[in-house]
Amino acid sequence: MSEVVSVVANTWVKYLLALHNNPLRTKAFTACFLNTLEEIIAQILALRAAKVKGPIWKHLDYAKIAKMAAYGLLVNGPLGHVLFSALAASLKNVTGVGGTIAQLLISNGLILPLQNLVYLLALGAIKGLDLQANIKAVLQRMWPLTLACWQYFPMIQLVVYRLFPAPLWPLVFNLIGLLFGVYINYTSSRRPRVQ
Repeated sequence: MSEVVSVVANTWVKYLLALHNNPLRTKAFTACFLNTLEEIIAQILALRAAKVKGPIWKHLDYAKIAKMAAYGLLVNGPLGHVLFSALAASLKNVTGVGGTIAQLLISNGLILPLQNLVYLLALGAIKGLDLQANIKAVLQRMWPLTLACWQYFPMIQLVVYRLFPAPLWPLVFNLIGLLFGVYINYTSSRRPRVQ
């Protein structure tokens, strides 16, 4: 057991060093991994719900998994890095309760809706929706998704902002987003296509 703890501790230290030395690249690869994992889990859940026969791995949509990996690497990771770095920089000198309130207002009023918009547009594009159908799907899902986020994320953000340094915010939010993304992706995969 101590060997496992040692490996985990060493890996964590290496991750933190990479995050410090190459924050954008590290966050991009982290998002790539987590978005890939999110897609695989969502597909497995959907296939199990559909009671598909045979080995699940034969039924996975590997093209969609690769597209979600690309989304994480090229869009989600860099976007989170830029947005949360800008948030941290803009509020660098604002501390205490006022700083926390400002973080919550900016992240929920600007960052979260922007990330939701980009995520929903990416999901539609990955599904192969044309632009008009994608916009229609985003308009149908944007407000309910944002309301759902506003129900839960402020309390989560409050804890994250108080317990973690700014460079770790995207990682923590991506881990939380993994769970939320599985839910969104899973429910999205079970919906009929918007025409």
